[in-house]
Amino acid sequence: AFAPLAASAPADPGVAFRTALDAAFASRGTTPFVVIALRMDPAAPAAVHFDTVEAGLRGGLRPADRLLVDASRKRAAVVLPASSPDAAQGVFAGLPAHLRPALGHEADRVLQAVAAVTVPNGQPFQTSAELVSYAFEG
Repeated sequence: AFAPLAASAPADPGVAFRTALDAAFASRGTTPFVVIALRMDPAAPAAVHFDTVEAGLRGGLRPADRLLVDASRKRAAVVLPASSPDAAQGVFAGLPAHLRPALGHEADRVLQAVAAVTVPNGQPFQTSAELVSYAFEG
């Protein structure tokens, strides 16, 4: 009899995000991409719903898109490889569609508490590390 195989460890979302972002930066002269950075003020009352915002982001991702979340700081970034800035609209449109059924009358207040910036082709950042620093540290 064969011994059962150990379950493989789940992929680190940070590695998957950074790999996708690094690849996008490496090919930005030939292939467009978009990064969306989102944050909520952790002290704001609406921030208690950050997990619902995160779930809404996840629900709007395409197979090649990658999400990185810092739940404790209420920050997230999404890289949309091989995408024009219009692709960000799909993510933004999916968020209220997820929040309204999940949060009811609080959905609009939570949406207003989310600050977001769309970064086409990584501009004005020179490197992916600069962009990640801005999104998660700045």
